Amino acid sequence: MSDFILQGASSLLDFVFPLVRDEDVVDEEEKQSTPPPPFPITLLPPELLSEIFLHCLPATITRKFLRPTKYAAPLTLTAVCTHWRFIALSTPALWASMSIHCYSGHLRPKLPLLKLWIARSGDRLLDWQLLVDQPENIRDPAAVRKAVGGVLGVLWGEVGRWQDVKIGATQAKFVAWEAGIGAVAGAGMLEAFEVDMNMESSFGFHELDINQNVLGSGPAMDHLVRVLEGAEALKTLKWRGSTAVAAVVPGTVTEMILDAPLAVAECLEIIGRCGGLEKCTFNGVGRLWVGMPRDLPQGVRNTNLQALRVEAESNVAALLGAMTLPGLRTLSLAVTSREARGDAAASNLVGFLHRSSPPLEELVLENVPFVESELVGCLKELGKVVVLDINDEHGVITKAMVGELGGGSEGVGFLCPRLEVMKLTGRVACEDGVVARMLNRRMNAESWAAGVAKLKVVHVEFHAGFHIQDFEAVKRLREDGVVARAFVKYI
Repeated sequence: MSDFILQGASSLLDFVFPLVRDEDVVDEEEKQSTPPPPFPITLLPPELLSEIFLHCLPATITRKFLRPTKYAAPLTLTAVCTHWRFIALSTPALWASMSIHCYSGHLRPKLPLLKLWIARSGDRLLDWQLLVDQPENIRDPAAVRKAVGGVLGVLWGEVGRWQDVKIGATQAKFVAWEAGIGAVAGAGMLEAFEVDMNMESSFGFHELDINQNVLGSGPAMDHLVRVLEGAEALKTLKWRGSTAVAAVVPGTVTEMILDAPLAVAECLEIIGRCGGLEKCTFNGVGRLWVGMPRDLPQGVRNTNLQALRVEAESNVAALLGAMTLPGLRTLSLAVTSREARGDAAASNLVGFLHRSSPPLEELVLENVPFVESELVGCLKELGKVVVLDINDEHGVITKAMVGELGGGSEGVGFLCPRLEVMKLTGRVACEDGVVARMLNRRMNAESWAAGVAKLKVVHVEFHAGFHIQDFEAVKRLREDGVVARAFVKYI
């Protein structure tokens, strides 16, 4: 009986198995003929996918300059699939930013990878920076020159596409390249140009040896200076080095920092030539001997300049006496040499402020001579000052100015009623209690209701003596949340 059942079951399997197998074949054929459902990201328009790729770039502080690497976007995006590779290669903006670092002749990225980035950027405008960081005891300067020369040789071929460029070196004598680059021309799309030949490195701050004249000659700096000659769209210029560039500053610049040897005449010429200049910093006026014509430009007027900062090793009287800046909101003057202070009566500071009548909001004077009574009278006319910072170790601020800051003898008509930051450092000469009275008058509800601003920062350095009441007033300000400090230079 069991044999009969087994034989019947075997016969049934022999009949059913081919049918099941044929059904599986049909299902497999149907699966192969039906495409798999697409992933949602593959349905995105190419333009949207390109925008997503741009947000995949490695994050930096400014996201302006990105170091090309094989281990991050955009290169890794090209290895995901054919579609992503096509989109990434069709998005030049992914490849148009480059940060190159050269340390002891070693480049990051390597030159072939840099060339790949440039090739894939198409016709896109380029943003790039080159940082040359060298120890003082470098053994093979030739390797550095070769590496830097290779990088700049490649980038110089794309000078017409430069948009934002930054070049920095800790030791400028290594920033040079071999001959054969050719003439510099056509940087017509350059909008921002920064050259820092004395930047801070991980080895500390390297002071530039001016006696070696490492920047004043040679093809490297000559080429960089000549970039400015063709930069017709330049808006931002930051130059730090011992090479003079004042003569080639384009008139289109709106923001400028020059930390280089400058003559007063050159400063005046720049302010007059750059009619759209809004922010300007001159560091190094009179630092080295530079040729200066006998007749300085006079009557220089710039209505757009809003912020002027000058650090000089010579007297600034000639500069202040020759210009008028009616739109100025920030004025910062610093004389670094005691011998260059000059006579307070001939400083031209008050005359400049009267002549310009600017809507001044910030006034910083460091070692700049002035006649106290004249400056007080001038500040009465400039009622919009928010920041007043006077630091003069050789002059004297007396109770005359301190009293006016506190509303005078009647406690009304405050000097600089909008003042929020008050720094009187160097030599404040007045008896104990004068500064305390001034602070108490400014920091009360009646004065605030009358339009006097609350002080946020107070620094006072007294010339000598004991100032118990003044220190107690400063202590109360700190308890009320004001950043307040007081010192006595001599006791």
